[in-house]
Amino acid sequence: MSGGSTAGAGPATRIAIVEDDTVISDQMREAFEEAGFAVSEVRSGDELKVLLAGGGVHMVTLDLDLGQGNDDGIDLARDIRRNSDVPFIVVTGSRKKLHRIVSLELGADDVIAKPFDLDELIARVRAILRRVRRAASTIEPREAAPTGGVVRFEGWRFDVAGHRVWAPSGKPVALTGAESTLLAILVGSARVRLSRQEIRSKLRGADDTADERAIDVIIGRLRRKLEPHAEGIELIKTLRGEGYLFCVEVQPEKQ
Repeated sequence: MSGGSTAGAGPATRIAIVEDDTVISDQMREAFEEAGFAVSEVRSGDELKVLLAGGGVHMVTLDLDLGQGNDDGIDLARDIRRNSDVPFIVVTGSRKKLHRIVSLELGADDVIAKPFDLDELIARVRAILRRVRRAASTIEPREAAPTGGVVRFEGWRFDVAGHRVWAPSGKPVALTGAESTLLAILVGSARVRLSRQEIRSKLRGADDTADERAIDVIIGRLRRKLEPHAEGIELIKTLRGEGYLFCVEVQPEKQ
């Protein structure tokens, strides 16, 4: 690995490095700090969970080969995405295509193989943080209808303005602001084919291809949260090469 300095990132931006090789971890820490990031080094999944629970982590770099075998890193990647929206990059010693695919399927925002160039890693981190911050600040519905109240679909209840959703069982399902906003857009155009461009047109400030990737990522997270409660009913359908379709009928809840 090689590295050099890069312009600052802001002292409030904290990177958590999950790496059990202390030499590699120290090299990464020094490069990130030189680039202006704050850094926390952890050696295990348990340490990372404690750190994430405390908040203030903006990005994770995760060694997929953590611990005694690959399963530790894979399980941790799955746990990160199940319980958090923090972006993470998988770092792996394997160059096999399968490892990259598995990492992305688990919810990783990027994958980089060892040995890697530290400047490239920092550039990738910056690119992901820009995308995430843009999504967080600009994914606001311009014309998601309905704009308020509670709607129902297939036994689900969705409080559009309150950003709350309940499964048919009555169990609340926690959504982030971005997930709730995209759900509101889909619900507002139920049974209507929406291209990614049309979804972007309903978002404030989404004007480049990176935002399309952000849409795909957030819809993927929506599916992972909704599908376990959907009792086999397909709610969001991917239209290959086109976009998305919210498949079921939506009705306003009667007062």
